[in-house]
Amino acid sequence: MSDRKIKVGVFGAARGETMVSVLSRHPDAELTAVCDKAKPMLERCKNTAEKFGVKITTYESFEEFFQHEMDAVVLANYATEHAGYAIRFLDSGRHVVSELLACQTLAEGAALVEAVERSGKVYSYAENCCYLRSTLEMQKIYRQGDLGEFLHGEGEYVHDCESIWPYITYGERNHWRNWMHSTFYCTHAIGPIVTITGTRPVRLTAYETLNYNKRRYGSLGADGSVIVCQMSNGATSVFLPANLFKRQPESIWYAIYCSKGMAET
Repeated sequence: MSDRKIKVGVFGAARGETMVSVLSRHPDAELTAVCDKAKPMLERCKNTAEKFGVKITTYESFEEFFQHEMDAVVLANYATEHAGYAIRFLDSGRHVVSELLACQTLAEGAALVEAVERSGKVYSYAENCCYLRSTLEMQKIYRQGDLGEFLHGEGEYVHDCESIWPYITYGERNHWRNWMHSTFYCTHAIGPIVTITGTRPVRLTAYETLNYNKRRYGSLGADGSVIVCQMSNGATSVFLPANLFKRQPESIWYAIYCSKGMAET
């Protein structure tokens, strides 16, 4: 490993603020720049970095940020816009962490894969629930062969976001959270089962619930959805992503049923 730390930029100061605090203390990487359209968020990130004795450059202009010297970038901007930015950074020779989602369409996904292969750089998909201790422990148990063949999985991410909806949409009527289908942001529910078993969905059918709670905030998507999948090894899985079902505390739950036994969080 090189003695030089990896220089990292963060695009998106709101969701990216966590990355600011992590990178400010990382032994092998250093935060160098943050870009966002909102000055208050940039000031907040700068203050967070200064608490750790780290000086960063902040940008409101993406083009200026793009020209900043960095080895890798964390994309924490609007979730519907990651693919294009990721491809541009990869083609410029930078590694990319997408937090989060990777793409909106199959065409974007194909273009992203081609960009990774073309660039030879590292692309990492930072679905946080894949890195929960419970997810990684279930992965270890399953990969050791203790449970046998994967037959069925279930993933549930039910988070009542009503109290924080104005905050996570930044008060923007046209924010992507206000017009996305409830199936769009499904990675918290699906990701851990994929991580644990190494399988992937190959067929699916999905249904949305009523838009009962979200409509009070001007959101067009349903309160939740159910996604039924056949996985690449022939197993079945059911996923429940919902961000305005009324439940406290939130439910983050995963289970796998296998030929020798089962495991759940």
